[in-house]
Order: sequence, then structure tokens, then C-alpha cells
Amino acid sequence: MSCVKTRLVSIISQKIGKDKRVALVCKGSKESGLGHIYRLVYIARDLWREEIRTLFNVGLERASVIIVDLPDSSEATDVVNSVMKKGSFTVLFDNDGSLGNLEVDLLVYPDFIPVNPLETKAKQVLTGWDYVYPPREIRSLKGVPPEGKDILVTFGGSDPKGLTKRFLSLFVEEAYRVRGNVHILFGPLNSDYFLFSSKRLPPNIRLYRSLRDPFSLYRYSSFVISSGGLSFAYSVYLGRFTIGIPQNDMEERRIRFYSNKCDFVRFSPSVEDAVKEVLCFLESGQI
Repeated sequence: MSCVKTRLVSIISQKIGKDKRVALVCKGSKESGLGHIYRLVYIARDLWREEIRTLFNVGLERASVIIVDLPDSSEATDVVNSVMKKGSFTVLFDNDGSLGNLEVDLLVYPDFIPVNPLETKAKQVLTGWDYVYPPREIRSLKGVPPEGKDILVTFGGSDPKGLTKRFLSLFVEEAYRVRGNVHILFGPLNSDYFLFSSKRLPPNIRLYRSLRDPFSLYRYSSFVISSGGLSFAYSVYLGRFTIGIPQNDMEERRIRFYSNKCDFVRFSPSVEDAVKEVLCFLESGQI
């Protein structure tokens, strides 16, 4: 997967009708995070480049292709069952590996759960990075070494367990030991940004909130600390040294999957453990 047309977009381009409309069904919240919305936004951007129109959460009856990416499996099932009656080409993101029994046209299976396509009822199955769907900006960095020794800390769009606040509170006194900058990225639903933006922090700690282009931070960061959502997956995709701290069971499964598979990925059960690991790397001179 690179800056060329992705497999998903290639498939959709072949199935699109004359009206060139794709309906995207997604939802996010403080509890479930914003990854489902972000992913479909990035898919929509790639479709726009192919001059394919997109509709979010509306226009299902007018679309020849429908993409469903919902955090709740039962809600996803209800939506799929309703749109399949219309005869539209249906793409379903299965976020917990429980929807293989649905007879969709294309099932996109979680990257961290093994799947045998023959054991699903889908006509076609994608998985791996096709599920993560790194945006074009991240794909452009694949194979490119980081341009700095910075650290990126990002716990997703909502950070329901407040990991950003806890990490920064523990690490602020150690930031002077980092040779580069420490980028702290707060998601749009994380109000802790306002707490720390009013405090006096070390000059190499940079705070960001709801960046239009957060991906540039990956360009300069050789080390990423994240929960197990899309930000974590982008870091692994780029081969950055990554520490993952899970915020739910599915994130723990993803982090453990990649920590067993990649020697540059570490699983940390807590913020305290992650800070200790970062300090060990600082003492060894690796960052």
C-alpha cells in the first residue's frame, strides 16, 4: 500500500455505478473513539481523487456502493441487512472479528485477528493494512527514515482513560533528557489540552490539539507512544519504535499481536510501565 490507488479504492472503482456515489456509514464517541470516522474520511479522500462522490450517513438509497464501519457489531449487522436488500455493493469493516457470517460483497477483517476467507460468507475478504487503511500522508512516509529523534505521544481522538494526562504528568520532569522534541497530540475529544496549555512546560514539549495534518509529526519522530488504535497502527506500519498502552480489550489484542511479531513494538500494561521503558531507552542513548 503506497500513494498509488489502494486495493479498496480499486475494487470500489470497478463496482461503482454511473452516478459515482458511495455512502459511508460510521459513528464515533468518547467511549468508542474516532477511528471509525477517521478511516472513512481517509477512504473518502482517496475516492474524491478518483472523482467519486461520497455521502456520510445519508443517501444510502441513492448509492451504488455502501461502506459500513461501526463500533457496535449489532448495529453494523442491522445496517448491512437493510442495505443488502437494495442491491448495493456492500463493504463491511468487521471491527471485532464477529461478522464473518454476513453475506456481504467485501468484508474487511481486523489486521490483528487471523482469518480464513473460506470460513466467512463474504464474497471477498481483505485484511492487514487494508483494514488499518493508512491515509495517503502516512503511505507517503513508508520506507522513509525519520528526520529527527523526536518522541510522539498520541492516545487517539478521545483518550477515554486519560492516558495523555497521566503520561505527561509523569514524564514532564524527564523531558530535558530527550535530544529532540516531545510532541503531545491531544485528540478533538480530549479536553486535557486546556489543562496543560496553561502550564509552564519544558521548551521541547510541544502540545497540539486537533491538527489538520498530524501526520507530519511521524516524519520527525523515531519513537511513538500510543494506545492500540489507528495511531499505533500507523507507527507500526512505518516501522517506528512503538510502545502501546491499551485502553480496551481489542487494543490489547492488537498491541500484543504486533509486539509478538515485530521487535520494535513493546506492550506496556500501564502508563507507569511505559514511562520506565522510555527512560531505559534514554539512558541507553537509543533516543
